[in-house]
Order: sequence, then C-alpha cells, then structure tokens
Amino acid sequence: MIRLIIFDMDGVLIDSADAWHSIFNSALEHFDGRRISREEFDRKVWARDFDITAKRYFSAKPEEVREYFTQIYKNFRKKLSAFPDIKSTLGKLRGKGLKLAVATNTHTENAVQMLSDSGIANFFDTVFGADKARNGKPEPDMLIKIMKELGLGKEESVFIGDTIYDKMAAEKAGIRFIGMRLGKGERIDSLAEILPMV
Repeated sequence: MIRLIIFDMDGVLIDSADAWHSIFNSALEHFDGRRISREEFDRKVWARDFDITAKRYFSAKPEEVREYFTQIYKNFRKKLSAFPDIKSTLGKLRGKGLKLAVATNTHTENAVQMLSDSGIANFFDTVFGADKARNGKPEPDMLIKIMKELGLGKEESVFIGDTIYDKMAAEKAGIRFIGMRLGKGERIDSLAEILPMV
C-alpha cells in the first residue's frame, strides 16, 4: 500500500522552465558574457545535476553560481506558477493520509522558496534539494534519505517525475515510478490522474 508520494518539482509541480532558462542566462551573462538558446538549455541543462552543469558552463565556481542564482531569483518569481489542479490534488492526497515529499536537483533553499511562491509549500512533509544528499538525480540518494526521514519503505513509496533522470533515480532506489508526460510504462499527463492510482 502506498503511504508516501515523492514528487520532482520542476515540470511536475511547478511550471518553471522559462524562469530557470532566464536565471541561467542572466548568470551566464554575468559571469561569462554569453547566453544559450532555450533549445540548448532544454537539451543540456534542464534537470541535470547543478554542480556538473555549473562546471561545464561557467568559469566561476559552482558555489558562486548558486549564490548568484539565489540573489537574482526574486527578479524571476513572476514567471513561476503551480500547474493547474495541483493544489486541489495535493489537498486530496493529504486527505487520504499520505505523506508528501519533494526531491529536486534545485538547491533546497531555492526549492522551498519556489514552492512557497507557488502557494504549495505547506502540503509537503519534507523537501530535499541536491544539497541535502551526496549526489543529485539520477542517483537515488535523495529518495532513500526521504524514505528514511519519514520512516517508510520502498514498497510504500512512489516517485513522480518528468525526466529520464527521475526514472533512473527511482529504479536505483528500488521504488515505483510514475512518469509525468514521460515515455511508456506507468504514466500520467495531469497530476489529478494520480488520485485513483494510490
């Protein structure tokens, strides 16, 4: 029986791709005087491990880039919004007595702020950014730590994500995966579709 649902944040709970592309380009312009296209961002940056991506694209250290992201985030808050039906779906899941958590490659402080700005932070028992685990997705570290913190096992947990990295993390953690608009297998196109599945 499922007792814990772990969600990826970007692309599952929050429509944030435009904001992250803008933040990334603002930082890239600040540190290195250049920008990248949305196509390159989607293909090579989106949902990747932050430190690896920062080392690949920036002359500055990952910690400096992360700090800059945090400083300029407030300028892009208006580009963020929770997907339609998220609040009502999360409320219904809480009403079923389920534990809810977030596992994101976004830094925890930024993730909590984004969830708060989108009006959904209060639905979650815990939020794990990549900084709270040894490795970000596609490694399973965050998922394993969330289950441990909430005292629930693999057979009681499900992870909902929208990238191959999310799927790989779930497989490595040994938990059920449901893809949000992703591939074959168990899949949903709207979060509300999860309600009869758990």
